[in-house]
Amino acid sequence: MARFVLLVLVALHAPAAVAAERVCAPTSMVKLVTRLDAPGLAPNHVSRAARTLYRYGRRMGRSEEVHLLRVVAMPNVWTVDRTARTGTHAKDPGPTYVLHLPVFGDPGIRSERVKSLELGCELEWLEAAQATRTKVEHPTLGKVERLEYREGDEAVHLYVRSHRPLRIELQRGGQLVQGVSYLQYNTDLPFRGPLFEKPPGVDFSAAGGG
Repeated sequence: MARFVLLVLVALHAPAAVAAERVCAPTSMVKLVTRLDAPGLAPNHVSRAARTLYRYGRRMGRSEEVHLLRVVAMPNVWTVDRTARTGTHAKDPGPTYVLHLPVFGDPGIRSERVKSLELGCELEWLEAAQATRTKVEHPTLGKVERLEYREGDEAVHLYVRSHRPLRIELQRGGQLVQGVSYLQYNTDLPFRGPLFEKPPGVDFSAAGGG
């Protein structure tokens, strides 16, 4: 299976491996606005900036950052420098076209299930893994439900309210490795085709056409 991984969260890490059998394919459009934090990451680091993600089905995704735009409509992948209005275009060679959006970009993850967690399918996949659900008082989120999945010394904590994810954390040995806060988490949105088309007004000619 050929895989393009749209890395929307961690530019300073290599893509996480993805469990082969798991495919996140929302049947309606999903929109997420996320913010990353990690120990040692400077407060003004570009990776902490809010990012907007759209995904639909198993082949379509869009990531909007301050200076970077990525649009995927398998087999096409467009990457745009939003400041220069120039971009590159690539094609997945196939034969199977599946978009993967891993939650965590830490290359040290050992758990295949944790590696396979994808943005847009976090709650469903942790429920399927029989994650422990408890009510807790989070220091910044207040009263929430926490889904906890553990494997070895790795743990994932997903904090939700009214079935809506608010924050997800990866811990190792009881210490935070990465956290992702969801500033927005919207599902069941109407499909907007132009979001997943070739970005207009961008010069792709200098980098292989478009």
